[in-house]
Amino acid sequence: FNDRPSTDFAADAVIVVGPKQDPVRAIIVEAQKRTYAEKPPQWARYAAQLWTFLKCPVDVLVICPDGKSAYYYRRPVPTSLPGYTHHPIALLPADVPIISDPDDAAANPAMAALSVAYHGANPGVPEAVSGGFDKLPSDQAIQYREYAYNLAPRAVPGCRRIRGTGW
Repeated sequence: FNDRPSTDFAADAVIVVGPKQDPVRAIIVEAQKRTYAEKPPQWARYAAQLWTFLKCPVDVLVICPDGKSAYYYRRPVPTSLPGYTHHPIALLPADVPIISDPDDAAANPAMAALSVAYHGANPGVPEAVSGGFDKLPSDQAIQYREYAYNLAPRAVPGCRRIRGTGW
């Protein structure tokens, strides 16, 4: 999302809502499995840069299945810009429902991917999510499987099943 060669502005994902010429909101998505002191100030720069570029509100959404890390990343980030304190949004495990039914996973695949990230160690969650993804059109299934696989902790049972075979 930047217009200069740089390695310090490399968000995990950016979602822009609205028409390309007139976006209404942007969401920078960052996946974190542990705490790093340098990340929150970096996200404040990401948000400011994207706000300057798109001229719309920008949020930073932190996906971190560990509750301790989520609380750490929820803290306001003061900056040296007068009046600008960055407020990242970090989801706690309690914020994400446990999806253990393939029909629920198929009906809400984005939430199903998050459910694997946060609750994938719970019996039946990876299998239900994978079964739900099997019900999606192929291109969507591939996208959501990859998203879920990348967010899931490596210790999640059935993680290979989520990703599928032949990749």
